Amino acid sequence: MISMIRNKYLTFLGVGLLFMASACNDGYEKEPVEHFTLDYLFSRADSAGIQARYFLNNIYYEHLPSGYNRINGDFLDAASDDAISINNNEPEIYKLFMGRYSAVSRLTDMEWGGYYQGIRKANILINNIDVVPFNLTYLQN
Repeated sequence: MISMIRNKYLTFLGVGLLFMASACNDGYEKEPVEHFTLDYLFSRADSAGIQARYFLNNIYYEHLPSGYNRINGDFLDAASDDAISINNNEPEIYKLFMGRYSAVSRLTDMEWGGYYQGIRKANILINNIDVVPFNLTYLQN
């Protein structure tokens, strides 16, 4: 009777150790699934260049400013002598024109980190786009 209980506990212990050993594997992902590697974005297997085009469109969408009047509704020409701001107070565009900004008193358009991220992504695109074999077959009429 005692050996039967001992065999039962040893069986449970063996099965438990087997489950614990199978749970400890090194099959983790080194990069998050939602992030693409450069090998995937600029793949030789992507003959249409779909992922590379998504990457390029993302650069345009995220890092290029939309519209002409970016600094508090004033055109950037107002920072030169081409235009005059309609704001009677001291507008930010005037501060840009006169150079009255510093690290403490910045303008709303000074998003230098975002600009450099866009430049970095554009350089990544330029350096890796030659890997993608775009489908160069054309229909002749």
